[in-house]
Amino acid sequence: MSKLKVKGYNWGSLQERIILHLAKNGPKNINRTAKEISSHYKSTHTAFTSLKEKGFIKKVSTMTYPQYWLTFEGLFLALISGSNPKILINTYEKLHGKSEEMDLVFELANILPSEELGRLYNSCKFTKEGVEIYLPIPMNPKTAKIWRKALKKSPKYQKIVYRILKQAIDELPKEGVKP
Repeated sequence: MSKLKVKGYNWGSLQERIILHLAKNGPKNINRTAKEISSHYKSTHTAFTSLKEKGFIKKVSTMTYPQYWLTFEGLFLALISGSNPKILINTYEKLHGKSEEMDLVFELANILPSEELGRLYNSCKFTKEGVEIYLPIPMNPKTAKIWRKALKKSPKYQKIVYRILKQAIDELPKEGVKP
């Protein structure tokens, strides 16, 4: 299992296993997750606590024991790690309803390789309200074409991405251009 490269965070393999397990199997409590991934309860509890503090998982229901699932940012990480977008979107919509920003992320996850999703993740700022793209995303012409196609379905984010693309173009070297 590869270690995720996430800005400002030392990602442990147990935490990655938890993220991927929740992504594949839906909301779970800590004890059930520990059993299903063959881990000790104490280390799983510690990993859950760390994932909650970093905002990758959150409590989604309280049955006998609290159940946890992925936040928007946790979903992004699961997609980067290769989780099935179809399974994730079904669980997300059951828990939270439809979301334009999630539709865009899932659309991109179906098309882009995980390295491109990782670059997108590293250029985002996640908030409780969702995601804000705040850095230009380095992309080749093929990736830009994919973005344009996906954005046609997401008017809310068209303005943001067009601003980013313009900023990236403005930063290109002006070779041969006299002031």
